[in-house]
Amino acid sequence: QFLYFIGSDRSPMARTALLSALSLVLLALAAVPALANNGGDVSQLWSTDTYRCTKDQLGWSFMIARSYHSYGGIDPNGRLNTINARAAGIRYTDVYHFPCYGKVSAQQQMEDDVSHTGKENFGMLWFDIETNTSPGCQWSANLADNCRFMGELIRAGQGLSLHMGIYSSEYMWGRIMGDDCHVGADSSLPLWYAHYDHNPSFSDFRSFGGWTRPNVKQYWDSV
Repeated sequence: QFLYFIGSDRSPMARTALLSALSLVLLALAAVPALANNGGDVSQLWSTDTYRCTKDQLGWSFMIARSYHSYGGIDPNGRLNTINARAAGIRYTDVYHFPCYGKVSAQQQMEDDVSHTGKENFGMLWFDIETNTSPGCQWSANLADNCRFMGELIRAGQGLSLHMGIYSSEYMWGRIMGDDCHVGADSSLPLWYAHYDHNPSFSDFRSFGGWTRPNVKQYWDSV
């Protein structure tokens, strides 16, 4: 089943802009195919009432909360966001993990994330693969090293019996992992890709990283 994103709260003004953006986002919903689900990713703590608003006014049926920070530590709001979203009636709750390369081992990151967030609170864990500027956690200039570390993260997650996926874009994946890095696709991890074209369609997708089709598209960068 195809999944599409309405947007993200990563903009600093996203929470205050939520209600004022409803009419604009609802217009986008009109173009969404009948088989699509709509949702968004969340990096701040949202209340049950806010999630209820996104469910009732934006049609969200899923959300993905940040559970691990780029600086190498758990996000204490990740678990609370999944609980609040479910209390609001949002059926599917996932989390996303922003890897730290170098300062914390792959195994430790995964164990810390799952231990704090609780496997019972999420369906899938998505690895957020994009530029990391946090001190001590930046990706290596050696793409092969980054690809190997991605494999370590995946294997650590498999050891914890997690369902996992990858969030990235064609540009970010190529710049960080390299075009020849197929570790995510070869491990059968689904792809959530970003292209802010305001078009809820996979028609723009171009194969990269070994993926020939995506599962989720983030086409809106705010809510």
